[in-house]
Amino acid sequence: MEQERMAQFKISFTEGYPGCGCGCRDNDLEIASKNHRVSRGFYGTRKDAEKFVSDLTTRESSRTKYDFQIEEIERQKKIFVLYSGPSCVGKGPIRQAFKEYYPTLAARTGSLVLYTSRDQTAGEIDGVQYHFRKAKEIEEMVQQDPERYISGWIRGDEQLQALDLREAQSKIGQNDITLFEIYHEIGKKILNPEHISFLPRNTEVSTIFISPFSKKEIIDFKCAGIDIEKKVEETMLAKLSRRNREDKNSQEKRAEYAYRELKSAPDYSNVIVNRLGEDLPFWKFGPMAPEAKQAVDSFADIIRKGYSENPYAEDWRGFEV
Repeated sequence: MEQERMAQFKISFTEGYPGCGCGCRDNDLEIASKNHRVSRGFYGTRKDAEKFVSDLTTRESSRTKYDFQIEEIERQKKIFVLYSGPSCVGKGPIRQAFKEYYPTLAARTGSLVLYTSRDQTAGEIDGVQYHFRKAKEIEEMVQQDPERYISGWIRGDEQLQALDLREAQSKIGQNDITLFEIYHEIGKKILNPEHISFLPRNTEVSTIFISPFSKKEIIDFKCAGIDIEKKVEETMLAKLSRRNREDKNSQEKRAEYAYRELKSAPDYSNVIVNRLGEDLPFWKFGPMAPEAKQAVDSFADIIRKGYSENPYAEDWRGFEV
């Protein structure tokens, strides 16, 4: 079922003020419309706006309200950027560096918060990084209202994640730009025409995949007879081991799934090459490596205009990984 679209509405109506002396007390609608026309802004679905009007008409008041009009307002363009990539490829550090190097643009951005079944780690706040819930709780939420949530398991059965579309609509309405990091399989569900209608009508959508290799490097690997899947797994396992945030089994599982994630890169409108993953200390302690800064600049370009001419931003559409 298609989600109702959120929009900005202007709700206008006339109020009659008994005894005000302008003539409206004599039920002269023309005079009342001239002197007592009221407009209010409202953000929500059209059904929500109609309910708001209904509540106004039934609310007890000495003032008579009539001649209601609901008008949808064309708002400034919204930007929605969905980005993905293998674990430890540098998604988080690029986002953090973007805030530091592009503070004015970053101030216009907001994020969506997913539900996750994974354990909350030190420094994380429920409702900020994620909504932390048990898998059973998330499954029950989705079962009770399947049209409200998009959900899926990450890397097999590692963790269950879900996006609340109503919450997402509200947050997107509050910001000019929304950045959303998501696992590739759930991202594909979100961009499905059945679900994408939760975005405001004037939203420009950009998608980014962050890759540890360039297109040319992958072609060179193939020409050299190198097993791409094994190369990606070994590269990402080395990064995950250096980062040392998960136990060994989790590191191996994330590395094993990295190639499957990389194969989805051609589904994205932009691919940013970032060989310097989040295992490297300069992301936290500086100075920024020039190659990493190129990835950050590409990220900012795509947010601003939907594409980047930076050599670290590539188009993989139609490319077979």
